This record gives sequence, C-alpha cells and structure tokens, in this order.
Amino acid sequence: MSSFVKALKFWSFLTLALISFFGLIQGTAYSAQTTQVIPFFGGKVVASVSWMSQPSTSKATQLKVELTDSVGHPYDIDPSLVSVGLFMPEMPDMGVEEQNVVSLNDASGSPVSGSFVATDVSFSMQGEWEVRLTLPNPQDQKQTEMKKFNQVVK
Repeated sequence: MSSFVKALKFWSFLTLALISFFGLIQGTAYSAQTTQVIPFFGGKVVASVSWMSQPSTSKATQLKVELTDSVGHPYDIDPSLVSVGLFMPEMPDMGVEEQNVVSLNDASGSPVSGSFVATDVSFSMQGEWEVRLTLPNPQDQKQTEMKKFNQVVK
C-alpha cells in the first residue's frame, strides 16, 4: 500500500472520528432537551415549549413556544400577546423578569404559524426558577391564562 493511500486512510479516519465525537456532543446536548406540553383554556390551546440550549447563568438561551388549537392546527396570534416571564420563588423580591417574544422564522425568513421564541433568556443566578407563560383566550383575547413550569439552572 502506498504512503499516499495510508495517509489518506489515516486522515479520513481522523476526520470521521472528530465528526462523530462532536456530533455525539451536540447530540447529547440536543437529547437533553425536553418538550413540555401545557394545555391552556381547558385544552382549547396547547403550548409545546422547549429550550433551544441548556439554560445556564453563563450564556443566554431561547425558549421555543409552539401553539396549536385542540385539533393540532397552529394557533397564530401576534407575538406581543405571548408573554414569558422568569420568577425565582426563593427570592420573590426580584419580581418577574419579562422576556422578549418574537415569531419563529423559517429558513427563508417567513414567520412559522403558531411558533414563537423568547429570545435572549438570561438567568441571573443558579437555582430553581419558575417560567411563566401567559396566553390569550382564543374566544376573547382580553382574557388571559398563565401557566408555569419549573426550571433548575446550574
């Protein structure tokens, strides 16, 4: 076997090993994400929420919110009507930190119906946080309902 073929095999193996290694790291982080399904208004609206990356104090993350009606059609509303707030129950004097929510866009830049992102979500300290999601009622958008879930930040 020529030295060129040996070198080519070696570099091919090394490249595949590195791709596999970094793919596993990314795969582990991705698989750590879970989607929480939260019903609103007796199931008339369903929110599926998931973190785009692991929440931490060292970097901001994003919270993806996908809304559907009771039969699975996108619940398309103005992003300004979707509210995401962070609250730390152990420190109630901190209040609720409201987050910026925008429409989620596809690869071409067009908004994805019923999909939103709370951008630049930053946790100021480690501990257990309460994430509060507030949505308008599909029959009367002046009425809202707030649901919450806990998120431990390390």
